[in-house]
This record gives sequence, C-alpha cells and structure tokens, in this order.
Amino acid sequence: MRRVLPTIPQSRLKNQPRLEQVGTGVKFHQEEVFIFHSTLTELQNIIDKSIRRGGLPSDLFTSLQAAREHNLSLVELFYKLILQAEYSQDKSVVISPEDSRLFARHFHFLRAIFPFL
Repeated sequence: MRRVLPTIPQSRLKNQPRLEQVGTGVKFHQEEVFIFHSTLTELQNIIDKSIRRGGLPSDLFTSLQAAREHNLSLVELFYKLILQAEYSQDKSVVISPEDSRLFARHFHFLRAIFPFL
C-alpha cells in the first residue's frame, strides 16, 4: 500500500478502518475515505476485467453485473465524501444517515459476493 499511496502517512495505513465500520455519525479523515475509494476502484477494475473476459456461466455473469452496479455506487459515494472532506477545516467527514443507508444497501450485496471486504 505504501507504494500505491505514497503521500498517506504510514500510521494512517496501519490503522485504516474497515469498510464495515462505515455508519451514521462515524467520522473519517479524507485519507481514510480515499483508501476506501481506491480499494473499491480496484475491485471495479477486477469485476470489469472478469466480465470482459467472457465465458462465464449466466448466473455468475448476472451476479457480476449486479456487483458492478453496486460497487460503482459505492465508488461514487466515496468520491463525494472525499470532496466533502476537502472543504472541511480538519479534512474529515461525518457519515450522514442518508449516506449510511446508501452504503449499507450496496455494501451488503457486495459483501455477500466478496466476503473479504
């Protein structure tokens, strides 16, 4: 991770919260949100590559298509949160109830397919 995100302090990388901790009222620093965004962007690349490769059973293809949509929604959410944090004095953002609900709807679907999240 240090090579991928060289401007983020090592201490932040070692203590990075997990995606499952995102919820109403939880405060994240912009760097933490950026790491979530980067992780989900990489997952999007993996999903897209799998779909493009083809030859998948129809049920797996359908699941990956749905995963692509859910993941993209989370990528967009975290991008929005990065921008919100940029304009706050301490470069942090507090998760709103609306963002928490949106996150939960998409994250739980992805977690069922990708339990490592």
